[in-house]
This record gives sequence, C-alpha cells and structure tokens, in this order.
Amino acid sequence: MYKVEQKSYGVKLVFSGFLREAEMVSWQTEMLGLLKELPESFGMLIDMREMTAMPAKSQEIVMTTQKIFKSRIIRSATVTKSVITDLQSKRIGTVSGVNETKRFINAIDKPDWEASAINWIKNGVDPNP
Repeated sequence: MYKVEQKSYGVKLVFSGFLREAEMVSWQTEMLGLLKELPESFGMLIDMREMTAMPAKSQEIVMTTQKIFKSRIIRSATVTKSVITDLQSKRIGTVSGVNETKRFINAIDKPDWEASAINWIKNGVDPNP
C-alpha cells in the first residue's frame, strides 16, 4: 500500500506491506502527475516503517522515479524500522544519486522521527549529527 500527501514542505509518502510492480506503476503515475503541481523545489518525507522488502521490479520503478524528481528535491528523509528496508532504501538512493540530500532515520532509535525528519527537510538540521 502507498499513500501520497502534499504538505507545507512538499510531499509525504507512506509505503507499507509488500509493494508489487503493478502498485508501484500506479504510484509512479500519481507522482509524475503531482510533479506538475509542485513548486520548483520542495522536500520529501518517505515513511517506510511498515514496509517489507521490495521486489526487484518495484525497486527499478523507485529508482527511475527518484532520478526524475532528483533535481527538484532540496532535502528528503526516509524513515524505516527494518534493517532490510533501510539497506534497500540506501542502495536504491545510491544508484539513483539522491543520497547526498537524503537522511535516513531509524524510527526505533528516534521516537520523534517525524519531527526530526521535518526539521531536516525544512531547516537542514541533520537528524543524525
């Protein structure tokens, strides 16, 4: 399952469960439509706390979408609870070249993960100093 919300800082994404290729194609289509409505630069919070491992085809769709969005995202934060999801997200970000403006937050270690993520996105305060 996925959910896309526009926020004052840009976009909040929530991913949960096992995201199959068809669902990720739907997400990508929604995101590309949203890109036309967003300002030239914005932030993004990606909540993956309830997501399970992502299949290879779904990962490819995420990488392609990240490359399209990369030039417009000032800062982003990815929140996870699972080591596997964290490692997958970091690898996808490395391949798509978005990790220099992205911070990864472990929700288990940081109970105030959402406030920390938004503070990074809006103000550039690193959640993992």
